[in-house]
Amino acid sequence: MPESLPKQPAEVQGRLKPMPVRPLNVHSECHFTDDETGYSARAQLDIGEAEVHAFSARIDVPQHGNCRFDLADFTQVRKLPHIELRDRSGNCTVSMWEQGEQVTIAFAECARRCTHDTFDHVWPILLERLENECH
Repeated sequence: MPESLPKQPAEVQGRLKPMPVRPLNVHSECHFTDDETGYSARAQLDIGEAEVHAFSARIDVPQHGNCRFDLADFTQVRKLPHIELRDRSGNCTVSMWEQGEQVTIAFAECARRCTHDTFDHVWPILLERLENECH
């Protein structure tokens, strides 16, 4: 008879819950600058029932350059469980998902949307819904 796994402490059992699969709804304009590095990002996002109506982002990385993203250059290819936009060349993918009160905007294979080697230094943009701030 197989051994049963040890039970987790009660405080751990109740902490982690799966995120519900539901359409993303968010409307925000935000920007931030890291005081130490000068790294900055600006994003505009309007999503209703997982349909992207507006999206633009600019990321500036000091001593490397910048990256630019605009919905006009992308096609939405996925709505659930997360949103995916793919650029017309088929290489760059922008993914968006929510985790609690935070919305993540992540970029993959998007070096062509950037100057120089900037994409090697790009972080996801994290949008805090309650404060309408990003970092």
